[in-house]
Amino acid sequence: MPKYVGTNRLTSLAIKNFKGPGVLEDGAGLRLVANAGGSRWWVLRIMVAGVRKDYGLGSPTSIGLADARDRAIDLRRAVKNGLPPPVWNALEPPLKGAPHSTPASPTFEQAFEAYFKFKERRLSNPKHIAQWRATMRDYVYPHIKNRPVADVTPREVIKLLEPIWETLPETARRVLQRIRNVFDTAIVQGDRVAANPTTGVSEVLGRERNDKRHHAALPFAEVPAFISALRQRKATVSTRLCFEFLILTAARSGEARLAVWSEVDLKKRLWTIPSQRMKARNEHVVPLSVPAVTLLETARLTHPNSELIFPSPTSRPLSDMTLTKLLRDMNFTKDQATAHGMRSAFKDWCAVIAKVPDEVSEAALAHTDKDKVRAAYRRTNYLQARIELAEDWGKFCNASAP
Repeated sequence: MPKYVGTNRLTSLAIKNFKGPGVLEDGAGLRLVANAGGSRWWVLRIMVAGVRKDYGLGSPTSIGLADARDRAIDLRRAVKNGLPPPVWNALEPPLKGAPHSTPASPTFEQAFEAYFKFKERRLSNPKHIAQWRATMRDYVYPHIKNRPVADVTPREVIKLLEPIWETLPETARRVLQRIRNVFDTAIVQGDRVAANPTTGVSEVLGRERNDKRHHAALPFAEVPAFISALRQRKATVSTRLCFEFLILTAARSGEARLAVWSEVDLKKRLWTIPSQRMKARNEHVVPLSVPAVTLLETARLTHPNSELIFPSPTSRPLSDMTLTKLLRDMNFTKDQATAHGMRSAFKDWCAVIAKVPDEVSEAALAHTDKDKVRAAYRRTNYLQARIELAEDWGKFCNASAP
């Protein structure tokens, strides 16, 4: 039997185990298609006079793999020589109900916009929305922007990921996950019948090495001196207060920068961050120490008419780069200290100085318990213990206060 390049990928076992819905590719246009109802059939997709057509070759219950390949060869030969399809094929026009691309098939860009219309609603941070679009613009669109989403192949996905797979592994992982979601949605909506072209791509490119870099963290013993130096910096009041506040509360940068007064109860000394602003999408109650409350009172006096606690000069939220620039102005490199790394300093202090149980410090950091069973039975957020912990941390941080 003549063998075309890239053909004969399937095995009898793979065909037997394939229930669908979806498509198994044998190569050179030959495919096994299964719909949601369980029906399966062999289809050959080829170009005829510049038009893509799908020809049914029979059901796998009566036509085995070898016979399907033989029929595909006969049909290709007939089309090439301008002859009518073999007598067993009465599918001109293409098989009714068989999947095939049409001029109306959306491009990848259109498929992304259709998917992102719903995804965007679940992204609370404008920065994340911008990152999604930036990854499409920089890494995906140059390769497959105008390609019909139904026709994008694994080879094309590999090609667009190869330049960044080793050099920007975290970015590459995100790109792969995001376009996988786009193709999944296209399949569900009927805009693509072939299998998701991202399947198996990571195995081809090579599994990402587990060498994740953690955020650089200042040793906890240096935090009091850092805060003392921070207060002397020539930066906006909001910037300095925001940085000190995230240290005192062990909050993430975005949680502090986007904090609003409606989340704070100064009488009860509690800051309640709503679920939509939390990484784990769970509401987080943060105890406020005396130094934290004093800082907030200063922030209120500084910007009495702002709903944002730490507004920028343009009354918008401070950017993450503002805090990074402050660190650089204080002569800290990215390998020495980061805003996020202050949470690590707090965690180390909890273990070495405060000596609190790990679950208390984890609750203070709003980390989710990876043990799902244990998390399901836990009904406390250790608030009372965290109130005392926050007070002790506040006193420690102010040990070198001027």
